[in-house]
Amino acid sequence: MFYDVDNAARTIAGLNTTADPAKAPAAEAHGKPAAEPFAESGATDNFHSAYWSVTCADSDSWPRNPEQYRRDAAEDKQNNPLSAGSASNINACAFWPKATEPTTIVDNTAGALIVNNEWDSQTPLVGATGLHKAMKGSRMVTVHHGVGHGVYGTSPCADDAVNTYLATGRLPEKNLTCHSNG
Repeated sequence: MFYDVDNAARTIAGLNTTADPAKAPAAEAHGKPAAEPFAESGATDNFHSAYWSVTCADSDSWPRNPEQYRRDAAEDKQNNPLSAGSASNINACAFWPKATEPTTIVDNTAGALIVNNEWDSQTPLVGATGLHKAMKGSRMVTVHHGVGHGVYGTSPCADDAVNTYLATGRLPEKNLTCHSNG
């Protein structure tokens, strides 16, 4: 529901309505409901399996004790009453097997191109910025006002940097801030 700004705004408006029904806008003002990621392509059947396998295997730090989740959800409910603790509720990672592959060590002089939209709910800009700082040989392309999880196709400037990198292996001379098409 937070893959794009419109769906996020509708969700937040709905939460606010739940908090104070007297301020509820007319039903037609909400627009369409939030779509499942990739729903238009029909690729929803495996989305959750892939999501949890990556999310849970990326870290061994997920709590394994259900009681820890209960305590976290109760605390989160106090701090964020609108979400009622749901963000801290137990998830598949509590029961997922430990990762079978060792963590990949990245030579941080690798010439990597890191691209990120400014507003990406799945991979926030702070994470991409941290990766860029850790990888001393990298360059960063940020799409200013870019929305969503995919960067390619959101900005000719970003597309040019990606195309050049993929075709030649050359990085931009400096970090770039590109502007979104939308």
